[in-house]
Amino acid sequence: MRASRPFPSVSEQNPRRLPLSFRAWAHSALADSLLETLQAEPDEFWSWHCTFRSARLKHAQPLLGLTRVTDLAVNVVLPWLWVRAVEGKNPAVQRALEHRYFAWPPAQDNAVLRLARQRLLGGAPARALRTAASQQGLIQTVRDFCDQSNATCKDCRLPALVRDWRAQGAESSKSEMKVCVKGG
Repeated sequence: MRASRPFPSVSEQNPRRLPLSFRAWAHSALADSLLETLQAEPDEFWSWHCTFRSARLKHAQPLLGLTRVTDLAVNVVLPWLWVRAVEGKNPAVQRALEHRYFAWPPAQDNAVLRLARQRLLGGAPARALRTAASQQGLIQTVRDFCDQSNATCKDCRLPALVRDWRAQGAESSKSEMKVCVKGG
């Protein structure tokens, strides 16, 4: 006999049914509403301490803040809900979640983003990445390319890929212009 679990496994869940709190969240404001949904009750110890040995803070702090909510949203909650929408064959929810993902405000800046902006975007400021999705894309580029070459970018394949992509785009534009000029 199997021990009972508080939550069904993923295979036992009906992907068309989302938890009530997430269904309500899917139709409201972004970060603040998710923060409200996930916020835990204050804790006697952790609301006042950052570590086991830290001094007591002057003011109680929430256990979850907007920075961590953004990390959870773009790395866990939205992808999980999106997969459930795909598995449940619910394209309307899938599109709504994609819209949320691409509209989510940027996360806190970090060392990976600073290095990537320096190397790949000519030192662009943090505000150049206006959404969490653009930050996630830049982090993925670092993982795919920068983490695969040495610290001086020697032998990096990204510049060649960008050149090829630009050349293909230029060729596509020329072909489209010919069609427009010929009236075709």
